[in-house]
Amino acid sequence: SEHAVTANSPYLLNISDDISLAGRLLYFLPEGPPISIGSEENNRIRLMGLGIPDHLCDISVVAGGKGVEVQHSGRGGRLIVDGVAVSDNQAIALYNGARIIFGRAFAFRLVIPLASQGGGPGGRGMEDEDLLMRAAALPSPFPACEGDTLQRLRLLIETSVAPVLGETECAEIMRRAGEVHNDVDEANELLKEIEQTPLQVLEVGLLLRAPPERPTTEHTVLPNNRRPQLVVHCSRLADGELLSVWPIPRFYQHLEELRDFYQQRCDLKRQGLPVDAHRGVSMAWEDAVSSPTNIQPPRPSSIEGSSDDSDGGER
Repeated sequence: SEHAVTANSPYLLNISDDISLAGRLLYFLPEGPPISIGSEENNRIRLMGLGIPDHLCDISVVAGGKGVEVQHSGRGGRLIVDGVAVSDNQAIALYNGARIIFGRAFAFRLVIPLASQGGGPGGRGMEDEDLLMRAAALPSPFPACEGDTLQRLRLLIETSVAPVLGETECAEIMRRAGEVHNDVDEANELLKEIEQTPLQVLEVGLLLRAPPERPTTEHTVLPNNRRPQLVVHCSRLADGELLSVWPIPRFYQHLEELRDFYQQRCDLKRQGLPVDAHRGVSMAWEDAVSSPTNIQPPRPSSIEGSSDDSDGGER
């Protein structure tokens, strides 16, 4: 055919931590019309899973097979290229060896044979890719971070925590925060799928506690029960009211519940059975709306302010 696959056609090869699964999926990318990717049957490449809408993106092969471009469809969903999220309607050029994540479950490496042989426009060989990966892995006191939440968290750590704990421990906090932030994003996407209209939103945060007494030395060792602690905030989406603050293990317990319920919904849909759009709230997030330990909204009749009132009316 006019747009047939050739020996030099670029292709996507799946990558996985499980060696028995890596390299099991291969999609050739011939020149011609853009190749659509999404969960609907009419896509050239159909991928189904969390974070993949009906139409996620389009991939185009240009320059005689030496260049590849991807454009986000603008219909939501998660598209990651080399660790950086692609915005709605954004188009970017890809290079040989680029790592692309579609949704939450599909990770691929792009292979452009012509670029690896002689280097096409914007292309890099695999040796260059390995050098970039090693350079990116060099330790940094405060690792780079994506997203407003992590940027605010980094600023808080730099200004309030680093003078007490030091750069090494703060770098470890930021590294762990990045890992949790990725899973919090997954939980928010699960909420969108389960609730249709999400009622709450999650974000990673840091719980700071005042030391038991004023430090007397420059390098004060804080007791474990006073050290900064990563947490996850659960807030009401309508007005931002804080509902719950979860320790990280508690959050992961809820995340597993959401994953299980999402899988149940997918199974019901495949069988053509009705799905309860609100069941996820009562199953996985009951403590976020009914726990007596939650921070309550300020009382409307309160007239005189206090330090507690200004912090959100904690009772």
